Amino acid sequence: MQAELRDIHLPDPVSWWPPAPGWYGVAILLLALIFIAWWFMHKRLNPSLKKLATRELQQIEQAYTQHHNTQQLCSELSILLRRVAISYDSRNKHAGVTGKEWLNHLNDLCGQPLFDEQLADFLLLAPYQKQSSAPAERLISVTQQWISLLPRQKLFFKPSAKHPSVAISKQDQHSRQASHP
Repeated sequence: MQAELRDIHLPDPVSWWPPAPGWYGVAILLLALIFIAWWFMHKRLNPSLKKLATRELQQIEQAYTQHHNTQQLCSELSILLRRVAISYDSRNKHAGVTGKEWLNHLNDLCGQPLFDEQLADFLLLAPYQKQSSAPAERLISVTQQWISLLPRQKLFFKPSAKHPSVAISKQDQHSRQASHP
C-alpha cells in the first residue's frame, strides 16, 4: 500500500509579477508624492521674477519709511524698474534707453500706460535734484502695479542674495549668445 502512494507535490511558488492591484495604487501614489515634492521645492527655491521684484520693492518702501528721502526713493525705483525690464526683455532693448522712449518701454512691457509724463519726470530727474517733491506713495503704487501686470517669466539662473532682482531671463540669455559668437 505504501508503494502505491506518490510523493507530495508542492504547488508552484507564487510569482512576484504581476503585482496585486493594490501595489499599482501604491506606485501611483508614490509617483504623485514625488512630483508634488519636486514641484513644491522648485517653486520654493526658484521664485519668479515678479516675486523677487515685489520683495525688493517692499524693501525700498521700508527704507523710504525710515529715511523719507524722495531723491533716494526715485533713484532706487528707477534702478529697480530698469533691472526688471532688462531681466524680462533683452538688455539691448532697455539698457541705453532714456527719456520718453524709456517710459514707452515700461508701458509696453506691462501692456498699460501706467507711467505718465509726470511720473517719468520724477523717475528720470528726481535722482539728480537736491530737493524733490515726488509723490512717493503714487510712485510706489504704480511700480507695484507695473510689476503685477508683467507677464510670467522664467529665470535662466537663480539670482544671488546680494542682488536678488538681477536675473537673466531665457530670452535675454539667447540674445546675449547671439550677439557674442
